[in-house]
Amino acid sequence: MSFLVINPGSTSQKLTVFNGERRFHYKYLKGEKGFLNSGGKSLKTSLQIINDFLSQEQALDVMGKDLIKKIAIRYVHGGELFKKPVKATKSNIKKLKGLDHLAPLHNPCSRKVVESCFKKYKKTPIIMVFDTSFHKTIPDLNSRYTFPKKISQKDIKKFGFHGIANASIVRQLQKAKILKKRTVICHLGGGCSVTALKNGVSIDTSMGFSPLGGVTMPSRIGDVDPGALLEILSQKKMSIEKLQDQLYNYSGIRALVGESDVERIVNKARVGSKSHQFALQYFCTKIAKKITECIVSLDGIDQLIFTGGIGQNSFEVREEVCKKLRPFGAKMNSKKNQKVGAGKKFCTRFSRIELRWMEVDEAMEMLEVLKMS
Repeated sequence: MSFLVINPGSTSQKLTVFNGERRFHYKYLKGEKGFLNSGGKSLKTSLQIINDFLSQEQALDVMGKDLIKKIAIRYVHGGELFKKPVKATKSNIKKLKGLDHLAPLHNPCSRKVVESCFKKYKKTPIIMVFDTSFHKTIPDLNSRYTFPKKISQKDIKKFGFHGIANASIVRQLQKAKILKKRTVICHLGGGCSVTALKNGVSIDTSMGFSPLGGVTMPSRIGDVDPGALLEILSQKKMSIEKLQDQLYNYSGIRALVGESDVERIVNKARVGSKSHQFALQYFCTKIAKKITECIVSLDGIDQLIFTGGIGQNSFEVREEVCKKLRPFGAKMNSKKNQKVGAGKKFCTRFSRIELRWMEVDEAMEMLEVLKMS
């Protein structure tokens, strides 16, 4: 018997099969033809004919309906309806459709995966795990918006995202016995967020009602004056759908330099491109500013963790962000920052803030949910 974990993201989809102590990964990137097997040899029992590339539909067929014990599917936005992991039922799936607009890059994709699995695995428990669940502990002081009651429903508030990723980091810190009282997690990838944790519990985060706000991201706008959006709608006579597409897919760093690949931007900045140097500084400054907001919420900071594809792999971004945090006691060792492994400190012994980067393991976190459900 195996556990199947599916993570539909904005830029990739991942399948992970857990069989005992073994795990097998299949990752689909936007633009590719199918799933790439990156987990070594396939299981002979449930993954007999998976080669390097398979479509998602083929992969689900190959695994076999009778061999999957439970399925977990990541869902980004649960709104007010889903505050904890829930089982996929006809009623819940119907409710999910009403949440599509809350996270248009993520929710519709996740819903289609849920619907597909629900049809294919009729007798297999399917659990939906929501990113927003992790942040249900954020107090009103940090989650409320001040819209007048005439135009706002009570469920328009800060929900927060990257919850499963944050939960994964907290679990790893606890296991290693290095979780501090005041920790900030800086998750940098296709989406970027900064979260304040008090004893491992979320009390504030940069993303708000949707995964569009907070830090300026590779292609998403981040925080912006709402008056600017009103002006754009007025001047351009743009539809809500068109504006949404522009804010999610063509804004952020992409609007500055015409591309959103941070690794390419860093490389071009290194060889002297002024526009790319500006984009890198802009990105890192916005991140540092959000970290300072979390420091205020926590009344200080003991530990800063970088995660996500950018946070884990770009020592240049980590360096630029940490430089801007010197007034708060961050003292980085540049050589360690370039070479240190996951979970190890790259600060000096005089730093008042412990600096680390860590690998997120969302699949393992969702597996833990399956085991408890």
